[in-house]
Amino acid sequence: MLQLLPDRAGVCLDQPVVLDVLTRIIPAIPDEKRDRPPLNLALVLDRSGSMQGEKMRLTCRAAARAVESLLEGDTLSIVLFDHEVNVLVSRAQASEKNRALALIGGVESRGQTALFDGWKQGGQEVLCLLDKQRMNRVVLLTDGEANMGETGVDPICTAVSQFAGQGVQTTTLGVGTGYNEELLRAMAASGDGNHFFVERNEQLGAFMELELNGLRATQGKQVRLEVVAFSGVRLEWLAEVERDAAGLVKLADLVAHCPLNRVLRLHVPAGHRGPLLQVVLHWQCPYEGSARRAEQVLELPALSAAELARLAPNREVVAQVAVAELAHLRIKAMALLKSGSDSGALELLRRALTIPELPADDREDLEELIRTVEQGDHVSGHKKAAMSRHAYKSGHSSGHYKEPRQDFPLRQGRLFNLQPSGGPRAWNRVEGMLRGLFYGERLGLGPRPPLGEASSLVVATLETFRRQHFNLEGLIDSWCQAPVLSPSPSLARMRALRAQGVAWRNLGGDTAGCGALRRMAPMLVPHCAKPNPGLWSGITQATAVTHNNNAALVASLGSAKILWELLAMQALPSSQWYLQHFLENCLDLEDGRLYRSHAPRFKAWRGTLCQFLSSAIPDARAKGLTVPQVMAGWGSGPYVLEMVPNWLYILERHAHEPEVAMSLAVSDSLEPHSLGALVGAALGALHGPRPGWLLPPELERELQLTRDRWF
Repeated sequence: MLQLLPDRAGVCLDQPVVLDVLTRIIPAIPDEKRDRPPLNLALVLDRSGSMQGEKMRLTCRAAARAVESLLEGDTLSIVLFDHEVNVLVSRAQASEKNRALALIGGVESRGQTALFDGWKQGGQEVLCLLDKQRMNRVVLLTDGEANMGETGVDPICTAVSQFAGQGVQTTTLGVGTGYNEELLRAMAASGDGNHFFVERNEQLGAFMELELNGLRATQGKQVRLEVVAFSGVRLEWLAEVERDAAGLVKLADLVAHCPLNRVLRLHVPAGHRGPLLQVVLHWQCPYEGSARRAEQVLELPALSAAELARLAPNREVVAQVAVAELAHLRIKAMALLKSGSDSGALELLRRALTIPELPADDREDLEELIRTVEQGDHVSGHKKAAMSRHAYKSGHSSGHYKEPRQDFPLRQGRLFNLQPSGGPRAWNRVEGMLRGLFYGERLGLGPRPPLGEASSLVVATLETFRRQHFNLEGLIDSWCQAPVLSPSPSLARMRALRAQGVAWRNLGGDTAGCGALRRMAPMLVPHCAKPNPGLWSGITQATAVTHNNNAALVASLGSAKILWELLAMQALPSSQWYLQHFLENCLDLEDGRLYRSHAPRFKAWRGTLCQFLSSAIPDARAKGLTVPQVMAGWGSGPYVLEMVPNWLYILERHAHEPEVAMSLAVSDSLEPHSLGALVGAALGALHGPRPGWLLPPELERELQLTRDRWF
């Protein structure tokens, strides 16, 4: 969990040396049998006059997301502030969701900004139910300055720190360019929370989801580092650190799959022997409410200068030294910008771009900051820099504080406003969906001993979800490590880029293949036990990691929506329901990009996925074409303009006779394992497990573990 990584594996006998040491904290993986800690959450929302219109509407939607995400044992308070403070919802239980949602729907903006009083009331709501075995958090959202009541940064942060000392953390979200970034950043630092700059109104929901997902995956809170250099060794931190009243270094919460990194520098005298550094990590476990600690001591061999010179530097340490150098230059650049020296600020920021070994997330963040300053937007520049500064001081890379990608080639259609309907799904149908997927792929592959790619990635997804709810970084890590004998081009590309440190936002290629479709069924499983409004955004992100393409994204969302509805059906839908339901939910997701058909029969055709489906399937219906005939005409490879219509047509014609449908899926397709998996998942979701859908022991065990975890 706690690692001390020196840039070189030795000190020098002959002369003093400077040694850079990376302190890395890798949070524990959640126990798959244990639910996340319950939430004791207060949302403190600015409703002052500047929030009117779209901003207020999206703020209410973000609050509604939080309400919808409540699980049994969670509590949520909602505090509104303008020139007055109003407790809209006080410590509501999950069973009170409908009442809370109705109240949120009536919120309107007005008045001025009593920020401190609003935050304090939220903190008191949390204090009333304070419990060490809960995640006790105030989330403050504002677009303006504190202009009523207490307005000073120091007194406000003193109060925030006092609440944090009692166990109530504070996260701040600044919306637009009118808020005081130094106040909100300082409040988050004093409150052991996160700080986000919401540059555009439409980012509100994404940042709120990011905060809630972090809370769900938290493995440790009130995280502190105690660092002591041994006699003769001098220690310095590279760039700034945040300390508590006891002088310990403050870090962000321990969140699964989100390592924390801080780098320090040791000045070691010649001939030093024995321990160099002792580091003790302190945190509070939110499951038991108990204090925990981990300790490491760094001791290295003393080598000659020649021996030391032959040692290769540790690239991970070098990269974190580069991040520290960037943090230092960014602070100096922002000071120059504030003093009016635009050219001096840009010179420092561009110099930072030349730092070798700078990780991809941090380089991307820096390039965005430079563009903002070059455009003369000093206000946004300071706010972006403040968020990056908080991320660094907390131990995170810049990427962990970024919203989920907003540049998906996808329109925000009606589907994203729909909650997963119908309540929990029965295990029998969920098992049928997974068993059908596993069996369909094996049937298509033939007698081959290893698991197919789809089954292997589904297993990896379920294993990740058993440890925590949706966490994209965790999913990517599990997919990169999954045993796949011959990875598809999209999976191989993702793995290669991930190994180079490329941010997840840049992993997915612009390809309209069907690989992501095969991973959608397990994305539904946690929602089948406890439906959550984040389902559709999770489907989008999990697809874009490998297929950041409009047709591929539309195909994943449409197929996932069909599976979700099939899991709850008590009778067979009409034959035309499959196409109709797909089009109803996907037409307004398409961004207008045109695709060519690869099949000779449609050689000159160009259009969107939904346009192809709207034309090809009704035409095949009218002509009474068989499945082999439509495959010959449309094509039957991994292209979504071939895979999706074939999948829908098989279900339309043969969902009532599963054995026939499965046989057709694997008999005439050029991609039988993929079509078999997709058809099998749909048939299983509709009918439950079928006789003869037998699996190897490792997959039977996976089904058992999934049932034990959620059902």
